[in-house]
Amino acid sequence: MYFSPFGQAKGRPWNQQEMESNANSMKHVPTVWGRDKAVILAVTRRFGPLSRVDIQKLTQLRQATISLLVRALLDEGKLLEVGRSDNPMGRKQVLLRLNEKCGLVIGVDFDAEFVVAATAC
Repeated sequence: MYFSPFGQAKGRPWNQQEMESNANSMKHVPTVWGRDKAVILAVTRRFGPLSRVDIQKLTQLRQATISLLVRALLDEGKLLEVGRSDNPMGRKQVLLRLNEKCGLVIGVDFDAEFVVAATAC
């Protein structure tokens, strides 16, 4: 089964409002790199602690891409490593979750001619 933040995940269909919300939040991302980072953050926010393998299954992004983007998100402080999975065989996977201390600040300036908005983590 193909998993996507805009389709089905873990056998449960997303409702229409969630799909539109996620599509709108990624509509204005200027680069593929930024879009893929936003997708990783979205699935991590939605499904809790995930390993890189889980992220790959949910998003269908390449493993190398996930490794690079997760490393960047860890460096930015947006993701945290929170332990290891309890899979019975093989190498234990590192679990990732959102950093609660990394909040979002939104600023909006209304002018007679312009509206300027900015966000920061």
